[in-house]
Amino acid sequence: MKRDQRFPVLFLSLLSVAEGGLFNCTGGHFRYGSISHRQVSGYTVQFTIKTEWKRSFSTGSIFAGNGEDGRAVSGDQVSIPGVWRDPVGNTKTILFETGDGTSSTMILTVTSYSLEEDYLYGYSMFQHTYSRPNDGGNDWLPTMSGCCRCVGKEIEFKVTARVNLAYDVSSLIIASVPVIELTASIYVQNVLVASNTYEGELAQSWQFGSGSELGTAALPPTTALSFNSNANLTYLMINTSAVGEGYHAIVAQIALDRAVTPYDFMFKIVPAEYESDRPYFILGKPVMTIFNSNGVREANLPVLEGYLGYEILFTLTAYTGRRTAEVKNILSFSLPEGAELRNMLREGSPGNSTMHLDFAWTPIGAQANDHFVCFEAVDTHPLPLSSGQHCVRLFVFSVNPAPSFDSPPANSVFRFFMAKMNMFDISGINDNPYDNLLIFPARPLQFGQEMSNTIASEKRIKATDPATKVSAAATFSWNPNVTFGAYEEVICFNLSQAGGPGIVPQMSMRCVRVVVERCKYLVQANDDLRKIGSIFQRDWLTIWSMNQGLTTFTPAEGSQVQIGRSYFVQAGDTLQSISLEFGQTMDDLRSLNYDLSKFVAEDKIPTGLQICIFPDTCND
Repeated sequence: MKRDQRFPVLFLSLLSVAEGGLFNCTGGHFRYGSISHRQVSGYTVQFTIKTEWKRSFSTGSIFAGNGEDGRAVSGDQVSIPGVWRDPVGNTKTILFETGDGTSSTMILTVTSYSLEEDYLYGYSMFQHTYSRPNDGGNDWLPTMSGCCRCVGKEIEFKVTARVNLAYDVSSLIIASVPVIELTASIYVQNVLVASNTYEGELAQSWQFGSGSELGTAALPPTTALSFNSNANLTYLMINTSAVGEGYHAIVAQIALDRAVTPYDFMFKIVPAEYESDRPYFILGKPVMTIFNSNGVREANLPVLEGYLGYEILFTLTAYTGRRTAEVKNILSFSLPEGAELRNMLREGSPGNSTMHLDFAWTPIGAQANDHFVCFEAVDTHPLPLSSGQHCVRLFVFSVNPAPSFDSPPANSVFRFFMAKMNMFDISGINDNPYDNLLIFPARPLQFGQEMSNTIASEKRIKATDPATKVSAAATFSWNPNVTFGAYEEVICFNLSQAGGPGIVPQMSMRCVRVVVERCKYLVQANDDLRKIGSIFQRDWLTIWSMNQGLTTFTPAEGSQVQIGRSYFVQAGDTLQSISLEFGQTMDDLRSLNYDLSKFVAEDKIPTGLQICIFPDTCND
């Protein structure tokens, strides 16, 4: 167990009250509470209080709402009833107190409810400005306290957080579910306490409630529960045999530096014979049910990766084969901001029932790094059962990587031949599998040069898809005509993500040099000297005379044929002087040498340049 020296020494609290009603606790109305905060600016913080209450508490006017039974359902807002007593016995309604003398009654916005399990769950939000960062060096202690807990009789609760703005700008947010169902076992079971900040930081310290943080609760046996940590993950190790069947309330404090988030929740321990009847998440889906070597059900913790600005999507699948039961719902009580559950689909019939549900979230802004989301599947039955808590760890990369070229290598030179289709492939990859790749020229192509459509690999649609990268390929092709000998140009290509709403696509550029060989022709299938001559508007004897080593009328495919003479420009040579010297028109010289195409008669040609000529051998 990690311990921050500035974090007060706290102890585990378990209210070991096994209820006679196994499937509904029969005490007061408080079932769960957690307080998190986030700095708005200066000493102003936004508090989010998530709580769960017994829906059937008291008369119908309490928690009244739009349900068919007249009580609250999702979307309703209700006042939280109840009382608390101060040390001298005075009673007040349940209040949220910020720790500096400010208090407020609470309105619950309902986000989840159940008739069978008899609960309302939701949140209350408060914005408060402190006069200073802390209470004279001590932490501010915002609380929600009152009576009574769902387990036991007349047992008070006091959900206590810690705020110290000299050290922290936000606290952890509890992602674990309010009531975690387990079956009784002789083996110790590990339960993940899932929490992270809005910015994706994980817990640094995990210790347990004590003193006033317990209300009037009693401490459990020391052999019942303990914390265990593994790579910044927080687990509760519970000995269900020592705890016993029924509902048990637990007070835990989870800390990041000085910011402490309370996790006041319940374990629901059902008899071992119900294990085979519980709904479960199907093996191989993002949330997986497995059994350890002791035969105890555990949750494998998948890690799914995503990127800021890209949707993280996966499908949850839950199943029950319990006689007469169906999967009623897949629940998550604390989603990352902006996330949603959608596309619920039921299949099968009682005793063979499956439910599918999509989780979708597009992280933005500061929502990088680690985030947890936890689920439970519940069935329909007079005695409802739960899968227990199953969590997914999402890791969000803050930097969207630029794609990279596989080919061609940087600074490549491609040597093309006139009157022949020449081509080369362009390909690249990107480590972000959530975006398609496109390849396109950086500037418009010309002279009949062409670029094929991009052929891209399948991007990752769901976070559980196997793609770890995306790739793309395209082909550049060009059949330069006979006037492009000595053409030379740098051509650049962009490899870009497709992007989308709110996404600036990352892009890379790769440039190559394309050179068309001067005075040379690459023999193609079915070529002979007559055909080659006609391509360059010369008779075949002229072509033959340029190639003294050629001994056949049909040169071998793939061999090179000289289609002119090479001349090295002398000092002072102009287009006109060379034309006169070799008996060629200036237009003919330009057509044989692309690099001379813009020269006029008097222009001096660079000394030493090798050019292609067809000298007139019939005249002096």
